[in-house]
Amino acid sequence: MTAAHVCDDAYIKGMRGISVVDYQFSVLTLDMVSYKVKVLEMDRKNDICIVWAQGLTDLKAVEISEEEPQLGDVAHNVAAPMGIFGRRTVPIFSGYFSGGKEGASLYTIAAIGGSSGSPIFNKDGKLIGLIHSAYVNFPMLSISPTYKDLISFIDKTIYKHKAKYVGLNLLEKIERAIDNINK
Repeated sequence: MTAAHVCDDAYIKGMRGISVVDYQFSVLTLDMVSYKVKVLEMDRKNDICIVWAQGLTDLKAVEISEEEPQLGDVAHNVAAPMGIFGRRTVPIFSGYFSGGKEGASLYTIAAIGGSSGSPIFNKDGKLIGLIHSAYVNFPMLSISPTYKDLISFIDKTIYKHKAKYVGLNLLEKIERAIDNINK
């Protein structure tokens, strides 16, 4: 999973000074192995993109929190801003859930170029958000889709692609999270 603007070749083509012939991208593991990805679904409104890394099969699925973050909850972000990462090295940032504004969630986690699409975890290491941007004049405040929008999009994507890509265990966890949202 990443930010939709990372997956969207139309966005990339619209960047000044960029010429795109055949837009493709890959993921890089902590062991510095590269895998091509296939875009499964994009939600441009909430800036979410779910990808499938072809050939990358031996990873444990990220657990998704069954509860929305609450104001003041500790949050952690694993990212590679400005390309800062290396073999078995990746920066980890911490902050707090700061509520929401205009259909987005705010976190006091530093974010700059390269942070887009990086996951936000709660204190238990479960997914609660996804950085898609930061305020230009205040990069210590990250913006994420709301928990509800993120979980809903993951749920829809998994149901659409479950026969090909997803194990039942992950599907059951997401269903529990959706049930908790709807309570």
